[in-house]
Amino acid sequence: MPLHRYAAVRQALPSSAPLTPVPLGRGSRRTYAEQMNIRLLSALALLATVPGAGCSTKPDAKPPYADPCGSAGATCVGPVRVTSGVPTVPTAGGGGVSGTGGQPGTSGKAVAVSGKVELYRDEQFTSKSGFGGQVTISADGAMGTRVNTLYLGNGVFRFEVKEATANWFSAKPDGGQDALTTLFSFNTQALKTTDIVLARSSAVDSVFAQAPSRILRSDTAAHVVLNVVDANNLPLLGVAVAAPTDTLVAYAIGVSWASNISETTALGRAFVGNIPAANGVFRDVTLELSGTLVRQVPVRVLGGAVSVLTVRP
Repeated sequence: MPLHRYAAVRQALPSSAPLTPVPLGRGSRRTYAEQMNIRLLSALALLATVPGAGCSTKPDAKPPYADPCGSAGATCVGPVRVTSGVPTVPTAGGGGVSGTGGQPGTSGKAVAVSGKVELYRDEQFTSKSGFGGQVTISADGAMGTRVNTLYLGNGVFRFEVKEATANWFSAKPDGGQDALTTLFSFNTQALKTTDIVLARSSAVDSVFAQAPSRILRSDTAAHVVLNVVDANNLPLLGVAVAAPTDTLVAYAIGVSWASNISETTALGRAFVGNIPAANGVFRDVTLELSGTLVRQVPVRVLGGAVSVLTVRP
């Protein structure tokens, strides 16, 4: 038995409990190592009677976990599909939208992205110009959490996010210029720069104003703008979007919108409004497309926000 193990046991005992030598007897031929083993067994027997000297099965209260952000200049704001630390609420879909519950974030490769923030200036979500306000931008981070950065309106934003073919960015303006929180999917695997374009509240209201039944926009629901294009990146005609009851579907026509037609015009743009969602909680839904493009389109939505997505074959 190694001497350091005996010494460790001896050190664990209180000074008031000295070890009693074990008599070896006259003529004993035990080796020194055997004598030490006998003393060790005696020490262990005594150690078992000392309160608090045994092993504890209670784990450490604060394990040395790695930094959850994992990137310089990034700030954690919660797990994937979570905003402000509020877990995603599993929901069931209906009609053309199906809901999914929150899933744990997954880690991946960190990449640096940068860009500037603009604002849609028309009711068709096409014309845009610079935005001078302050905006909080978040995205899925490399450690499986949300990371964010602050755009001050006078330059570009830059931060590290997870490399993915569909990383959903969220841009929340601090007020002014009629801007709404806007979500969009960014391929951080292919591109490292992007311009975030904020939707306007008045533009969303203009779509609802064209509905024959005068459906009112819900401030707590989510809304989606779909730009459907073909393989040459040109607007795609004849795509229908299914929607559940009480959800508005409209298609761009001229400089306005129409909810009494059933598919995209030559502008290739569709709007889905009043999708059930909660404020402060991301929800992933799936839109069903048919006609000249048949596919399911996953979209991340947020209560009170607008998700803008380009759909390709």
